[in-house]
Amino acid sequence: MSAPTQRPPDHFNKLFSKEFILLSMLNILIVGSHAVNSYVTVTIVPSIVVDLGGREYMFWLFALFQVGSIVAGVVAGSYKNKIGARNIFSIACLILLFGSLLGGMANHLTLVILGRGLQGIGEGMLLSLIYILVADLLPSKLLPRMFALSSVIWSVAAASGPLFAGVMDQFISWRAAFLFNVPLVLILLAIAWRAIPKQEAKKQADPLPIKRLVLLTVGLLVMGAAGQFTTPAILAVIIVTSLAMLAGFMWLDNKATNRLLPARPFTQDTAVSICMTMIFLIPLAASAGNVYFASLLRSVWDLSALQAGYALAIIAFAWTTVAWLTNKIDDPIIEFRMIQLGSFSYAVGMAISAAGLYFGSLGIVCFGFAVQGAAMGASSQFNRKVIITRASQSERSTTSGAIAPTSFTGAVIGAALAGLTAQMFGLFEGTPTSSVFDPDIARTSGSMMMLVFAGLAFCANLISLRLRQRHLAAPIQI
Repeated sequence: MSAPTQRPPDHFNKLFSKEFILLSMLNILIVGSHAVNSYVTVTIVPSIVVDLGGREYMFWLFALFQVGSIVAGVVAGSYKNKIGARNIFSIACLILLFGSLLGGMANHLTLVILGRGLQGIGEGMLLSLIYILVADLLPSKLLPRMFALSSVIWSVAAASGPLFAGVMDQFISWRAAFLFNVPLVLILLAIAWRAIPKQEAKKQADPLPIKRLVLLTVGLLVMGAAGQFTTPAILAVIIVTSLAMLAGFMWLDNKATNRLLPARPFTQDTAVSICMTMIFLIPLAASAGNVYFASLLRSVWDLSALQAGYALAIIAFAWTTVAWLTNKIDDPIIEFRMIQLGSFSYAVGMAISAAGLYFGSLGIVCFGFAVQGAAMGASSQFNRKVIITRASQSERSTTSGAIAPTSFTGAVIGAALAGLTAQMFGLFEGTPTSSVFDPDIARTSGSMMMLVFAGLAFCANLISLRLRQRHLAAPIQI
């Protein structure tokens, strides 16, 4: 009589075992918090401006949050080992708490913008720290399960964030969308002090790299300021100046002994550097759609804000579904193929949506959204897994912490390039009546702009093809 066949363990269930449940809860709360804090502002900005004025500066509610997230995320990855994970986690929570209180009780738009910047710093630290903690505390076989779980949380936030903000705005106040972070921070602190192992801080910590941080911060702020301008020549100067500053930051950082980023992160000579390049390029390619597609949908098909938001949420839902279906893949060769297939499919999905926009077919546009989301679900979790598990042990914390800031930087640069491209294709021309753009110009100019960014996604795919059999020799850190 043959022995009974044993079922392989369900690794997803293990995320909620006694050993890992607190880490999983931290991941759920941090990813959910960041997603909600990113989405709610879009809904409540009109109410903030009506209440406090200053509509000419409302762009900074978005830009300062992103810049704060990037800079703080870079610092968190470097300083986790210097002052201890618990300590820097607590600092991040307190910054988020103060920023939320400042924004929620502000009587002037300047204070709301400052509060958003502090929220970005806190959120950026927390998001980088959760990547680091997952890399440090979770076995490599569980990483895709955790990333799939993150996709679900992000998808729920994409769908419910605008609704949550709308309910708060209509029945309470826009201020409630800031103040809901207060109990969240207290819960995070309570869980963190049990979930994060105690770590002795280094007695002789390296000095804060002021020059590099100034270059990074000013470069990102200059890039973020592109949203205030509509003249192509000025936009081009802003983008070139910012890229020069960011290149200077990377050059200085690579020479330093106390690096904020992993060594040579974009050289494309290792699996880690190839995937880091992908983490940067895909958000850059996606930025045109993130910035303009909601307005394009409303202009061409006269959709409401809620309808346009839920059309775009197709991306998140498809992302979650495919991430869930593929999270049990544990073959390195198949993981490489999924990364390559995902980047190619994302470019195809963007091209499909551009075609649907040009021909005036909302169904084709939404099908393109579904392809884009499925592509991200098929590849993003494996991109992150390769980066975390194949980084050297000495740089694992720095590399893991750099994932979120690298992605955010791609999005900020992409948003500026999208503005320049929109100007070049004449998207802002014409005489719209009740919509943001002239419907005919939105169809033609908008579709051409989206095709350009689909080309950028295809460039990312060409880079992904450099993942080859020889990269499998890199050691996997368990």
